[in-house]
Amino acid sequence: MKFEIWEKWKQKDKKVGTLIVSVGGLRWRSSKKGKYITRDWNVLEKFFSTETDKK
Repeated sequence: MKFEIWEKWKQKDKKVGTLIVSVGGLRWRSSKKGKYITRDWNVLEKFFSTETDKK
């Protein structure tokens, strides 16, 4: 699935970036940068488990 993230700014829409959710994980590409930031599901699982353990 591909999501395009927009920000409304002074009556004009501005694209913030693109988030792609796939079997391999998440990919984010900012509208300012050309390369993707990738995170696989194992890394995300560790991130979310430590966030919920703190509460």
